[in-house]
Amino acid sequence: RRVLALALALVACVASGGASFGHVVELTDANFDGEVGKGPTLVVVSADWCTHCKALAPTWQTLATTLAGETVVARVNGPKHKALLKRLGVTAYPTILYLRDGSMREYAGGKRTVDALVAFTRGGWRDTTPVPWYAAPNGLVGTITGALFRVPAAAETIYKNIKKQHNLSDVTILFIALSVPVAAGVLAVAAADVYVTRTAMHAGSMRRQREASSFGGGGPQHGHAHRD
Repeated sequence: RRVLALALALVACVASGGASFGHVVELTDANFDGEVGKGPTLVVVSADWCTHCKALAPTWQTLATTLAGETVVARVNGPKHKALLKRLGVTAYPTILYLRDGSMREYAGGKRTVDALVAFTRGGWRDTTPVPWYAAPNGLVGTITGALFRVPAAAETIYKNIKKQHNLSDVTILFIALSVPVAAGVLAVAAADVYVTRTAMHAGSMRRQREASSFGGGGPQHGHAHRD
């Protein structure tokens, strides 16, 4: 029986699209679009120091089991993933969000019980007004905005790695960071200058050839007079 139950659980997991169903998924800047794209997603945005967030953790785990195969139950560590936090537009912990079909709704039902949240996920969300389309993190605009939000975070990560691995000072790192675009700009200008110069030289050469051809073939014709 245990083997049969394990086999059925495995089949259900595969049929539902992978390991996202059945346990709480940790959403990050990197996997957000992929996980949310798998289907309806119930997300809690929390922080490790938040007392209410800690109290909600067991409920969230139960929801992941109860809604397995229906909804992705996920968590976002707000302080750890600041770019994603901005993308979601969250300013308080905990915040519960429901993402579906390119729209996002915030749960404001008051009760944070398993029954209340299951009811919200299974249809209650329809009674909640979604955020404007341009603010939905799982829409087209949200995807583009998310990419822009990731740029500073990526730059900060690169900075920390360079400083840690190469033990460089902030001044040296700043110099390198400024030198790269400057060098790229100089190379671009040089390439453009070479292209323009060669184009001008080629055009001048073609013009001189046409002029030489015109003078060579357009002069007076000399011949012998014909006498009867």
